[in-house]
Amino acid sequence: MSTAYAALFGTEIHISKIRAGRSKPGLAAQHLESLRLVRDVSAGSLNNDRIGATSVSFAPGQLSAGTFTADPGTAGAITLMVQASLFPLLFARSECFCDLRGGTDVGYSPPLDFLCEVLLPTFQRMGVVVIVDAKSRGFFPRGGGQVHLRVPAVTGTLRPIDLSERGEPARVVAFLWTTRAILPHEQQAIVNAVRPNLSGLAPEVNMELKTACGAEGAAKLWVSLIVETTAGALFHGGSEPRDLPGFGKAKGKGSNLLESFTMAVQEALKPLMVDLNTGGAVGCHLCDQLILPATLAAGRSRLLAGELSMHTQTAIHIAQLMVPGVQINVHAKGGLNVIEIDGIGQKRGLSLPQPAPMAAPAPAPGDVVQLKARALSSAAQTLMQDFRNDLSQLSEMTGTSISMDVEGDRLLLAGEAPKCAEARSHLKEMIVFYFS
Repeated sequence: MSTAYAALFGTEIHISKIRAGRSKPGLAAQHLESLRLVRDVSAGSLNNDRIGATSVSFAPGQLSAGTFTADPGTAGAITLMVQASLFPLLFARSECFCDLRGGTDVGYSPPLDFLCEVLLPTFQRMGVVVIVDAKSRGFFPRGGGQVHLRVPAVTGTLRPIDLSERGEPARVVAFLWTTRAILPHEQQAIVNAVRPNLSGLAPEVNMELKTACGAEGAAKLWVSLIVETTAGALFHGGSEPRDLPGFGKAKGKGSNLLESFTMAVQEALKPLMVDLNTGGAVGCHLCDQLILPATLAAGRSRLLAGELSMHTQTAIHIAQLMVPGVQINVHAKGGLNVIEIDGIGQKRGLSLPQPAPMAAPAPAPGDVVQLKARALSSAAQTLMQDFRNDLSQLSEMTGTSISMDVEGDRLLLAGEAPKCAEARSHLKEMIVFYFS
């Protein structure tokens, strides 16, 4: 999100502590390739772009139309690359094309059906048109998927979206996927075996047996369930791809297609029912993806959600940091949350004006914390970025204003005397930590 905003607004950014809480911190292949894709679309520069990097610096140039490629060389999720780059692509000066390689249906990432059947149709209500052509599906661990993306440039501004009413489930579509053709006499048996699991979900139940081209002869099956409500809300539940009976880990286990598809449908129902049972109009994986376009739209968007995921909370936080003029409010409604976003009406080819540096206010007596000579003025950029982040958190926690006079190697405090005193006590510990 931050690199997408940076590309749209022409803002240089530094990101630190990337995935710091993970067992393997830093950028994985799909994250790195996503950042490089945004770099290419914006004709920018990306420093420290390597696997495992825990900090990167990004300086965008001018958004440019063209043909772009991304390939992490792994089963890294193609959908993550789309999410990272889509809005810079949309706001380029003319139509863009992407050739994306990697995984299309892999764990802990949005599957391709979520992108095509839920996310992009929801974006379309905002004026976003994207054409997706899946050449092959890629799975863990080999990847090998290929997706072509055609992104016409947005005209005018994005429309706000109102998903403040859920409605009732009206229809469910079940996509029963395999990478090998199913014999005709087996197809009806599979439909008959699966249908009872879905009969109470919505008045209309449709099932489609679909065959996809799998990378390197993959023999897989998986299920995607899409529910549409009377208010037009869309929900998705999916199963992890599993080996077809007789192949891979399923070889010699005695399972058959009917049992495998029945288990896959039951697996897909679990996350779907969690989202439906909240009563919200956006599922947890859709909600966080709507924050960015809503901040760019011209007008007020409204999203009815259940408990806000950490992804959604983070998306709101990043938007408030990086989009001048955006207004985001969250309020409770009958056990749910309504997110209201007043977007800025971003137009193609228009960068936000960069604010002029603000002069530090003249401090009142006793509101100066002096550091040793050259502590701030000669500090490394990465250290200073972390220090700024911690100062911002301390300001919020204590209700004070803390600014840096870098050339003077001092900190300037403003606020009520008791609050400044509290901030000073914390600052002493921070200064020792950062500057010994």
